[in-house]
Order: sequence, then C-alpha cells, then structure tokens
Amino acid sequence: MPNPLPIFSYGTAVPTTEFRQAGQIIINSAPTSAGVLGWTCITEGTPGTWKPIGVVNANSLATITAASALTAGVGVVIIDGTGPFTLAQAVSHAAGFVQHVKNLNATTLTIVTVAGALHDAAAITLAQYASVTLVSNGTATWHKVD
Repeated sequence: MPNPLPIFSYGTAVPTTEFRQAGQIIINSAPTSAGVLGWTCITEGTPGTWKPIGVVNANSLATITAASALTAGVGVVIIDGTGPFTLAQAVSHAAGFVQHVKNLNATTLTIVTVAGALHDAAAITLAQYASVTLVSNGTATWHKVD
C-alpha cells in the first residue's frame, strides 16, 4: 500500500495521473456559479474514480421578462415574458445541478435547447403557472424530474 497522501488539495479539475486514495478531496481553486465546489475520490487507483461534491450558488433566483437564454447557474428561474427562451447547456452545470423553471405569463411558453439536450423531448412547453424541474447530468443532457 502506498504512503498516505494528503486528504485535501487544490486544483481546477480531477487528477488524471498519479495514484489517488479513496477519500481524498480536491477543492476547486477556480469555482464558478453553478460549478462544483470540488471532487472526492471514491475508488483508489491511478488516477482513481472521482465524483463532484457541492454546487456553488445552487439556490439563486432570476426573473426573466424578455426573450433570452435561461440564466446558467441559477437554481430558480421565474419567467414573466413571451419568449422564446433557451435552456443553458447542461455541460455548463455540475452533475446534479437542479434548475426549477416557472411560467407566470398568461401566454404558454416554449423552452428549447441549443447545444445542450433534453432527455425526452426537443422542447418544454409551460402553460401559465406551470413549472418544470430539470437536473443536469454534468455533460450534455438535462433530465426532467417532474
């Protein structure tokens, strides 16, 4: 067994070389809104298996009143406009990032994807007061969970 390695270190991504032990944590030295706080090694190895931990600013709120892309990194989006509206790329969010979207406008609105993908549809349609909860897989796909 290798010598014990430091439990905590800093970096901008998971390691790609060197042996790593389960339980080691990399703290993100360049965090961004909706990015990850860091990563933890869950299986030792070279470089080990890493999973993200924590999401920065996951519960912020934005209100959108004109056609635009839904704000990346915002946990709750209230829409009170007629659109069109575009879903931010799933890859710009950490795996597990949750975005709640609610339509307050009397007009039924459509949210489309551009570079990202929606797991089971090309677009989301929301009637007045309807909402949807989306979860990013951290790479290319949003999943509707309600």
